[in-house]
Amino acid sequence: MGKGRKIRSCGGKSPLFSRKTLQIIALRVKIAHPIREFILESLFLAFLGHLVGDYLFQTDWMAENKKTQSLPCLVHSLVWTGCVIFFTGWGWFPFLVLFAFHYIQDRTYLVRGWMHLAGQDHFATGPYAPWSMVIIDNTFHLLQIWLVWKFMV
Repeated sequence: MGKGRKIRSCGGKSPLFSRKTLQIIALRVKIAHPIREFILESLFLAFLGHLVGDYLFQTDWMAENKKTQSLPCLVHSLVWTGCVIFFTGWGWFPFLVLFAFHYIQDRTYLVRGWMHLAGQDHFATGPYAPWSMVIIDNTFHLLQIWLVWKFMV
């Protein structure tokens, strides 16, 4: 096709897309793929940071005392948030928001309260406990990470 020629519609009567329009569409498709990969990688790394901070680096002292004492919860929340930020490279504002979310959730009985509110008392105390609470806890943490990513990153 020569320069300036138009691609015609099926009926052959009028141009459907100009060459320039097709070039713009092709460029957007090429750009969209790396952006999509970056988004998925960023979220994956945040979730990986969550797992490292909540499971690999949480000591017995932190896990056993974070509900009743501020210092173990503070240390755990800093370590957890540091892991997420280390893996993602996100800035200080997401760090502060994630830290606050994590501290509040882990220092309080938010998960147990949610399960009561949602009518999951037996799920929280029955034969599925404590794993049911671990799953709800992780769901809240992952939701917080997603919200920070969605609105702040």
